[in-house]
Amino acid sequence: MDVQNQKEEQMFRSLIRRLLPTSWRITAHLERFVESVCRDQVHTGLFEGMRYVRQSYGSVRAPKLLGTYEIELIPCLKEILASPIEHVVVAGAAEGYYAVGFAMQSSIKWVDAFEPTEAARLLIHQMAIANGVDKKVTVAGICDFTNLKTCLKHGDRTMVFMDIEGGEAILLDFDAIPALARVIIVVEVHEFCLSGVEVLLAERAKKTHDVKRIDARERSWNDFPIPLVGWKRKTMRGAAIHLMSEWRPPGMCWFVMTPRAASLAAAQLGE
Repeated sequence: MDVQNQKEEQMFRSLIRRLLPTSWRITAHLERFVESVCRDQVHTGLFEGMRYVRQSYGSVRAPKLLGTYEIELIPCLKEILASPIEHVVVAGAAEGYYAVGFAMQSSIKWVDAFEPTEAARLLIHQMAIANGVDKKVTVAGICDFTNLKTCLKHGDRTMVFMDIEGGEAILLDFDAIPALARVIIVVEVHEFCLSGVEVLLAERAKKTHDVKRIDARERSWNDFPIPLVGWKRKTMRGAAIHLMSEWRPPGMCWFVMTPRAASLAAAQLGE
């Protein structure tokens, strides 16, 4: 197909999208299909079977329902949850995808979930109750130095899971909170919010932790977890990728910080 024909086809598709009611579009049809298959439960992935609330706070719901949300982190989180971790601190919990999901793991004894928005905190409560883990999840507002220090008094079998839109540059201060040296930290790095935060966090952690960078990637057809057959398979590939998209800015990444044995021993001696 030559360039002129490609332009004409793009213009035609754009016109069709504008003329069709939203509810008639392929993505909307696929979203209804996903809802009918999942029935408000996470379909696959790390938290498969988790009952989900009807809303998502601060991010899209469909990837969470599909189980493809932040799929890049699943291998490392599986490895962490297979280690002797008993306690998770979730800073920036939104409606509770991670807070409740972690609490559902048999190895996790309790979760401290911090979320500044009251509406989102209510959703965490609702989802924790729906999944029978409300006794394991404590929900509070903003995670500040005092709250994080208190949470980290429980011992070294803790993971800090953080997504606070650039606030990681303030809160992950190893001098202000020495106990950070002995815990696993998984943090979404918001370089687009605060230039230089990647270098800052890596520099702070290098004495005590091994730091692994995980880059966000675009979703592909192979990530879609629900089999599509017949006409759906032929026409919905693009819609499936669109539905899984989390609309992240270019260059987004996470740091997985694992304490070294020597730094862990030193932190314990300093208690």
